[in-house]
Amino acid sequence: MDTFDFGDGPVNAIRHINGGGWVAKTVTITPSVFVDIGAKVFGTANLSGKVKVYDTASVSGTVTLTDNVIIYGNSIVTGNTRLMNNVQVYDNANISGGVITNNVQVYDNAIITGSPAIAGNVKIHGDAIINGAAVITENADITGGSISDSVIIMGNVKVKDNAEIKNNAQLKGYAVISETAVVNQYAQVSGKAKVKGQAKVSGSSSVFGDAVISENAQIKGSAQVSGTSEIYGNAVISGRATVKDNV
Repeated sequence: MDTFDFGDGPVNAIRHINGGGWVAKTVTITPSVFVDIGAKVFGTANLSGKVKVYDTASVSGTVTLTDNVIIYGNSIVTGNTRLMNNVQVYDNANISGGVITNNVQVYDNAIITGSPAIAGNVKIHGDAIINGAAVITENADITGGSISDSVIIMGNVKVKDNAEIKNNAQLKGYAVISETAVVNQYAQVSGKAKVKGQAKVSGSSSVFGDAVISENAQIKGSAQVSGTSEIYGNAVISGRATVKDNV
């Protein structure tokens, strides 16, 4: 019996019949799975279907990969992660938890931990960090920032730069959150609204329509900002205030 050191000392392993990569004997894998010569699969991972692991990618832990999932580059998939359908993970992406399905792409230096549910045509890339039990669906494009806790993101939302979305915040429609903006607690941002700069949207507040919240502005409490409103500077909209078209 051959052995191979996957990082914690030599274990029983074989060169996979399809591709020649090292696979620990503790792994459950079908002959239809391709494991490239430089790739490695270990732990108690379960791989089936037409899964492909290329380059120097690593799959471990209790990971389940099925269908047409492709893992390549220097990416790492570990933990209790489940990837299905046409998910692609590449570059230096690191996934250690969650259920990810459909056509999701995770790449660049993106990190996914915790137990998020991600599905659809979602793209997670750049230096994005996803944690907690976030739900991300449809065509969301996460190019940076951090998303944590029980956040819900759906539609064509964009999160970029160093933006922070947390707690039970919800982003929908074509909302764009960028720079160092923060959306947290039970706040909702939807429509074509933009939150940028160092702006903060919190509490149970709502920002929607074509509203723009920027600079150091704060929207909190149960406030609602909509229409073509632009809130900026050090403005604070709070309580049950309603602002529509800056009126």
